[in-house]
Amino acid sequence: MTALFAGCGGSGVDRAPPPARSGAPVAVEACPRAGDGWRPFRVRARTGSLSAAVIGKGRAGVVFANRSGNSVCGWLRFAEQLASGRRVVVFEYRDQAAAAAELRSVARALRAGGARSVAIVGASIGGRAVVQAAARDGSTLAAAVSLSAERSVGRLQDILPDARRVHVPSLYVGSREDGYTSFGQETRQLHRVTPAKVNRLLLVPGGAHGTDLLTDQRGGEVRAAITAFVRDNAG
Repeated sequence: MTALFAGCGGSGVDRAPPPARSGAPVAVEACPRAGDGWRPFRVRARTGSLSAAVIGKGRAGVVFANRSGNSVCGWLRFAEQLASGRRVVVFEYRDQAAAAAELRSVARALRAGGARSVAIVGASIGGRAVVQAAARDGSTLAAAVSLSAERSVGRLQDILPDARRVHVPSLYVGSREDGYTSFGQETRQLHRVTPAKVNRLLLVPGGAHGTDLLTDQRGGEVRAAITAFVRDNAG
């Protein structure tokens, strides 16, 4: 896997090669109120070339994994806040069934580009991908944050066995009335079986699911918890 970053500039950990020219950039520009500073790049994964964008600079990095609609828009405002002193990446899946493998490729690309520690944050399908990626590639990850991960979706496998192999510092976030997670029960189960020494659970009132947790009535609490967890475990 070869990572290609655009426009990082500077020196040391912020130096990176120019972007690949093939394919369209990630659809950040289609999101309402997207901030300036997003730079497109490509990541080569086993499923093909992934479209991504990065904002910020620094030794720590964060990668966001989308929910099933595959839109990056739900992350952008929060991602831009986290980008102070960090490199933050959003990307689009090519194959949602391979979301965990694609997430791992992007996280590795961020490290190859100079980030010394990487946190992964995902919602719904992306929350499942976070658990699976942390179980399989934990040695390269500093923190894992899973929002509203369903244990199984359609033909996709139950991720509870994956959670039992997660030793990366983990934060599980959900809501108590989210029907997609059996009203928070699946969020509790994933948290309960995770053996990581740092293993946190945040369940908030209401039925918000996935990235809606960031903007719901308790969105401020959720954003603050994720920010503190990333800061404490990944820098």
